[in-house]
Amino acid sequence: MIYKIKLILQLLIHQSKYLHFFSLISLFFRSRYQQTSISLFGKKFQIADAWSFVIMFDEIFNKKIYQFPSAHPKPFIIDCGVNVGASLLFFKRLFPKSQIIGFEPDPKIYQIATKNISSFDLKNITLVQKALWNTETTLHFASTGADGGRLGDKNLGQNIEVQTVSLRNYLTQKVDFLKIDIEGAEDTVLKDCADLLPNVERMFVEYHSFANQKQSLNQILDILGQAGFRYYIERNGVRSPQPYLNIDTLIGMDLQLNIFAYR
Repeated sequence: MIYKIKLILQLLIHQSKYLHFFSLISLFFRSRYQQTSISLFGKKFQIADAWSFVIMFDEIFNKKIYQFPSAHPKPFIIDCGVNVGASLLFFKRLFPKSQIIGFEPDPKIYQIATKNISSFDLKNITLVQKALWNTETTLHFASTGADGGRLGDKNLGQNIEVQTVSLRNYLTQKVDFLKIDIEGAEDTVLKDCADLLPNVERMFVEYHSFANQKQSLNQILDILGQAGFRYYIERNGVRSPQPYLNIDTLIGMDLQLNIFAYR
């Protein structure tokens, strides 16, 4: 709730700098986990959850956390965890001729992303309805109806089964930008394809730490370092102002970090 108030105040103070200010403000007053739409860059964009989309929009389109330079107009981008497709739209506005492969395992979210790709007439995007893992199999997936769906958690959201695929299959060529936001599966996926990461020029990883589970940040940073990356880290999401007294959690997570890996 505190973060929500801060974001509303930020939008109000800096409204002249924010794209689609009035549309975003209106989303704060809509019920959560209900599919709706917003006018975005002159077209209708479908969303699954109003509140999570406001945060997503702020990061992607206002803060532009995925923006990167490219020496050529057709960069190859892999987007692991496209959700409703906001990141895909950002990449295509940045590089209209880019080649993109995206992954989204949640059937309902996948359908929304597909509609948005079609509505904005985005070309050269291959959207795969599978979760990233270290093997091809079928696993339990907790669908939250927003942006927090994850593998293996039977106590969260609607439990369904999804197919998985290894990221290794897609890293045999040069990748200009790799985005990994897969709600806790990042350590398993990165360990599986660590030897192929030298093929990646830049990478974004959202790290998720879950309360009462062993943390894997050190392993992820070691994998990035071994692959020749430097990195910059920012906190994202849940925050504990006095961690020695109390560790706050959000849908089971006690820490989220944005890791920007570059060469």
